[in-house]
Amino acid sequence: MKGIEALQRLKQLHDSDVEKFEIMRAGVESEKAQIIDTYIKHPELKIATDYHFGELEKLSGELHIIGLSPQNDSHIFACIEKSSLDKVVFYSYGEPPKKLPLTKSYEFADIKQLWKSLDANQPQYNCGRKYPDSDEAKKFFELFNTLSLDPITKEEIEKEANSIPEYMAMPLCKEAMNLIKVQTTPKSEEELMKQFRMVSRIALREGIYPSAFYLILIDNFSKLS
Repeated sequence: MKGIEALQRLKQLHDSDVEKFEIMRAGVESEKAQIIDTYIKHPELKIATDYHFGELEKLSGELHIIGLSPQNDSHIFACIEKSSLDKVVFYSYGEPPKKLPLTKSYEFADIKQLWKSLDANQPQYNCGRKYPDSDEAKKFFELFNTLSLDPITKEEIEKEANSIPEYMAMPLCKEAMNLIKVQTTPKSEEELMKQFRMVSRIALREGIYPSAFYLILIDNFSKLS
């Protein structure tokens, strides 16, 4: 956001006072100057994704959010705290978290009821995949829960995984594998967990428990490697 805002200010300076802009640009290192020049010529390009945090911080009234991951959404909570919102409704899938890091009034609602009211219920599948029940397998299920930061039982993980048909599972697994391939080797536990959170977001975007997605990902790993 700071990069986007800085480039916007420089573009305004360029448009209003080219001489002053050139003096400023002369003192910028070449790599940054190239970024500035590119933006001046092509202001439609963005240096980064604009998540519109500024607009979120200016909201008032009542806000409804579909999809929530308390461990990954601290930036959203920070914006809500700065806003003038009176109330926030979080639609969650399954058991909602017991508490959120918010001082503003909030409540939880069942996403399945919203889907029903919109006549948008997803088809229910049972793919019948069988998973081992050994002690070694149970360690993997514990690991999936640790990585997802949203623990559910082994039975729930298997049921959720079996509800996702192959035609949906494979594209998501390919997306996750491609994401993993472009990541650099993590240098700390924090960097490692950040990469896993990026994979978890693929599942959350589709309304899938991350722990179930990790099971599907491992199940298809040999096919995609």
